[in-house]
Amino acid sequence: MEIDDLYCKIYLDYDYEKEDLENLFLKISFINGEGSDFHSNNLKIYIVKNHDYYHKKDKTDDFLFYKYLLEIDPLEEVFQEEYLSDLIKLLTFFKSNNIKFVPSCDYEELFFVN
Repeated sequence: MEIDDLYCKIYLDYDYEKEDLENLFLKISFINGEGSDFHSNNLKIYIVKNHDYYHKKDKTDDFLFYKYLLEIDPLEEVFQEEYLSDLIKLLTFFKSNNIKFVPSCDYEELFFVN
């Protein structure tokens, strides 16, 4: 399946501070970076605080109100399969660390691992 737009937004339900999330990214073996900017050999990730976030006591389970967003793009001239493989590894990392996430992209049905 050929995907026209590989951009993906991931809503991340992570209740700690952004610095803690950035430190968590440093533990992912195939990811490098610092601050809010991370990358693998195939994708780049930017961590953004969700402006629609509701604190837990007021929050519903609606993913649109999760605390963080990850904006993910392919690096230039990357093969689609390699990009998707890294994205799946990233989501698998979140799942294995009990971090709820919801991908929002043209091909999100590929990620029903949550």
